[in-house]
Amino acid sequence: MKEQKNTEIANGYKMTELGHLPKEWDVVRLGEVCIFQGGSQPPKSVFTYEPKEGYVRLLQIRDYESDDYATYVPISSKLRMVSPEDVLIARYGWSVGKILRGKHGAINVAIVKVINNPEKIDNSFLYYRLHQRDFQIFVKGLGGGRAVQAGFNRSELNAFSIPLPPLPEQRKIAAILSTVQKAIETEKTLIERTKELKKSMMQKLFTEGIGWLSGVETSQKQTEIGPIPESWEVVRLGELGNCITGTTPRTSIKDYYQPEEFDFIGPSDLGKTKFVYESINKISSKGLSVARVLPKNTVMFVCIGSTIGKTGITYKEISCTNQQINSIICNEKYNFNFVYYLLTFYSSYIKNISSFGPKNILSKGQFTKIKIPVTFDKIEQQAIVDILSTIDQKIEHHTTKKQKLEELFRTLLHELMTARVRVDKINLDFLKMEE
Repeated sequence: MKEQKNTEIANGYKMTELGHLPKEWDVVRLGEVCIFQGGSQPPKSVFTYEPKEGYVRLLQIRDYESDDYATYVPISSKLRMVSPEDVLIARYGWSVGKILRGKHGAINVAIVKVINNPEKIDNSFLYYRLHQRDFQIFVKGLGGGRAVQAGFNRSELNAFSIPLPPLPEQRKIAAILSTVQKAIETEKTLIERTKELKKSMMQKLFTEGIGWLSGVETSQKQTEIGPIPESWEVVRLGELGNCITGTTPRTSIKDYYQPEEFDFIGPSDLGKTKFVYESINKISSKGLSVARVLPKNTVMFVCIGSTIGKTGITYKEISCTNQQINSIICNEKYNFNFVYYLLTFYSSYIKNISSFGPKNILSKGQFTKIKIPVTFDKIEQQAIVDILSTIDQKIEHHTTKKQKLEELFRTLLHELMTARVRVDKINLDFLKMEE
């Protein structure tokens, strides 16, 4: 195998400072193929937070995650303008090295614009190349002993070396990565749309019941917690089953946590899917003896801190939680999945009842007294569960597909940029297949 590899190198590869590369590839410094331009920082006194004639969007790092804090400044020759196609690098803070793209406006001083020489390097190829792990490690390591907020100087980027294919191959590499990235964005869109569908469906089901699904006119009644189906009743959460607040065995007693035998569930384990993922923390049988044991299909609700309202269901025969979670072991009147979806829908309403202070707290006493609407009809409960579970399955399907595409993107990014895989070996036809 070793002789075969050497023959391949001899026939089409060469040794460079970055390792074996195709003979037609070069090794260049970033400063040889692009220049770096810093942003500008207008004074806050000229900021406005609504679009306005003669103003332009001031782009900050956070604006590439959300439009919630859009800021606008007067158009001026001092501004550093960018288009959606421009490649940008986050310069400061915890986002340092993040590669940005996709908006029109003027960048502030926390962002660096990368201007490519189109005769040497394709702009989209450059965008993807800067995502590579070696460049990210390099950027995050700049600044030496300077504070995280100090970031890097533009001139420090010039010396970074990259392997550079001929322009036609650069464009092909960028096209392949763009195809996968678009597929990822499609899955993100489908996830968001399906979540919106779930949200609107829950609103309909928990305020009107299921009659409307078969064209039956649904009658409602007003209650202290809003409109609910006429046949439903308002009960306290404590009436749904046995409510248990978790506890944390003393961490100083190692026997409580070794050997790791049972899931010890905390808020970080909830909210990812209906059934919790593999719990990060575990306890031993001795730890379980001082904890509060939960059976399979127990509904959990976070009741302390910023994550009040996260819900989940235990899926193992024996589990337990820490003191931040109140759990309901449902009685025979209620389908545990129905209770889970009910608490998910009313999570914001329940959260607003919690005590406000340094930490929001919803004690077991408060939690069990909260009123919530229910149907005692087990058939209706199951019908609601079936509808929402089907939507959840679609969300999970698209989430899993997105994760696989993200892994494919990372693999292709590395393999193509290092010539371990050549563009003529890549076939992405499967991305065009219908689900």
